[in-house]
Amino acid sequence: MTNNPPPLPPKATTPLDYALPAKRRSRPLLVAAATLGVCLLACMILGAIVRFSQTGSLATPKAPASSTPTGFSDWDGSHVELVKLVKKNLHDPESFEHVHTQFWDMKTHFVVLMNYRTKNALGALQLESVKAKCGKDGSVIEIMQ
Repeated sequence: MTNNPPPLPPKATTPLDYALPAKRRSRPLLVAAATLGVCLLACMILGAIVRFSQTGSLATPKAPASSTPTGFSDWDGSHVELVKLVKKNLHDPESFEHVHTQFWDMKTHFVVLMNYRTKNALGALQLESVKAKCGKDGSVIEIMQ
């Protein structure tokens, strides 16, 4: 009987190879890639089944044409007619700068609160706000504040 030393394990090439036992290190990379591919395909099929069960079709649901109510700008969210009315009554209409608009739907009309920046008679910029009752058709019914 000869005293041969035990065989050396295969040489590790990556840090992950050191963490795996020698038997697992000898698995081909192709098998691991195939397993990953099968898992991804299974996830895609499962996602399609879930979407079909929720919507009744595999098509992506369409977004509404415009989520902005009538009379409001799609660009900055301001109420178009209210901006015209405010600009008409300013000392320097050219200095008007829309800051923020928020509204509340009261079923028959909107209550609109608009903040804007403008120059006063001395040329200094000041932050102003206006609250108005506006119709569903985009018209300004009355200035509330």
